[in-house]
Amino acid sequence: MGKYTRILCEADVPERHLEDHPFGLIADNLRFVEKRLREAGTPVGREKEFNTLLRAVAKARSVAAMNDSLIRQRTIVPNVIESDIDLEGLKTLTTRNTQRLIDQVG
Repeated sequence: MGKYTRILCEADVPERHLEDHPFGLIADNLRFVEKRLREAGTPVGREKEFNTLLRAVAKARSVAAMNDSLIRQRTIVPNVIESDIDLEGLKTLTTRNTQRLIDQVG
């Protein structure tokens, strides 16, 4: 799957790499396996092996999810909504609210 990540990050991705990809399904299945392994718990005396297995499953899930995301970014056209909002006003409002949050936390 890592090989596909490199391909999907290129400027020109062949169309065959964007069609009928299983990465979303793979990520979902690995997420399920990861959850079940955690529920089952670490076998006594096998902590190191269990943690290695969990890390491997999590890494594979992460790569599959990233590939799925990269493909979606290239294949799904976002819904763009035209607006006449005052961008300077929006920036001012955002800055003001950010500062208020900082003041509340600090």
